[in-house]
Amino acid sequence: MKIIHVYKTDCFQASRVLLQTSWVAVDTIFLHRCLREGEVEVGEGRRVTSKRLGFSALARLAFELRGQDVRWVFHAQSSLFYLYALFLFSFFDRGIASLIAYDIHDLNERPAAGGASSIRSFVRYWILAAAEWGVARMKRVRTVTVSNGLARVFSGRTGGRVPVVVRSAPLPTLAETELRGALRFEKALLFFGTPQRVPFELVSSIAKAGYELHLYGRGIDSRLVDLSLPESLRSSVKLFGPYRPTDLDFIGKYKFVVLYKPDIVLDNFRYSLPNKFFQGLAYGTGFVVSENFEEIREIIEEIPGLGVVVRRGEESRLGELLQAGERGELFYSRVHSLAQDLSVRARRAYEEVIELPRL
Repeated sequence: MKIIHVYKTDCFQASRVLLQTSWVAVDTIFLHRCLREGEVEVGEGRRVTSKRLGFSALARLAFELRGQDVRWVFHAQSSLFYLYALFLFSFFDRGIASLIAYDIHDLNERPAAGGASSIRSFVRYWILAAAEWGVARMKRVRTVTVSNGLARVFSGRTGGRVPVVVRSAPLPTLAETELRGALRFEKALLFFGTPQRVPFELVSSIAKAGYELHLYGRGIDSRLVDLSLPESLRSSVKLFGPYRPTDLDFIGKYKFVVLYKPDIVLDNFRYSLPNKFFQGLAYGTGFVVSENFEEIREIIEEIPGLGVVVRRGEESRLGELLQAGERGELFYSRVHSLAQDLSVRARRAYEEVIELPRL
């Protein structure tokens, strides 16, 4: 049995793909945008075969492996046209693929009107909408996504089956006692991710509360900070550079991860369950979130102190809200249990939809 992940970005930088790879003990191939081809280690002694993505590479691999037990997983909207190419190959030769899955990372959101770029965005939007409408009706293609809200909206928009929900939840990284005993910054909050998601809107409130914001991620540099913040607030931000998805121990140094973008009201944010949420949970962190993260709020409300929801007009109360969370021994026990439960359920859902044997 083989499983092939097709993605128009670097799978070695994609936490979601790496987590799914760790769930299965089968030969794995990354067909992606990569710098390294050949056998590559991805952690814990696991090795994958890395191949550079292209339609010719897809065709060669498909016919090279025809007749074998192969599962193909296509990630995000950018891989849809490769999925259609493989589906066309398999229409003429059913031995091309044992199973095809489409992993929906984000919804195809309608762009805002205005300007020439808007015309291109609308063309892209409608092309992808048609492509997803077709995929939702392909009986041989299984759809998965990360949250219940995204699954409902995708099904409603396409009129197809509701995708299987596979949350990107790793097992707790530390034992319960280690979560309780970890040394964590008292006056620093963490953000890790992409430059577009840095919560600069909250830095003023973070500084007034006597905290710093520590930033990790590619492209998050001093130039971005200078463009985004007045000089008086820049000292409240510390830069720590890029991180590797296979080395996230820095998360365990913090009590709270910040996921704050209150002005974005798209469905992708309302129903978002980003990888960093589950990764933080695995290290026993709490979360500072804006109220538009509806699906995240549903989870954090299960445990007192797990989430600080900063609503409109409450930014000045951030310090008070942070201090109000209960973080005793029971807190870490509950966080550990929740992270473990979410991970086990996610892995089982993935094994069932991909039809993989459980370990």
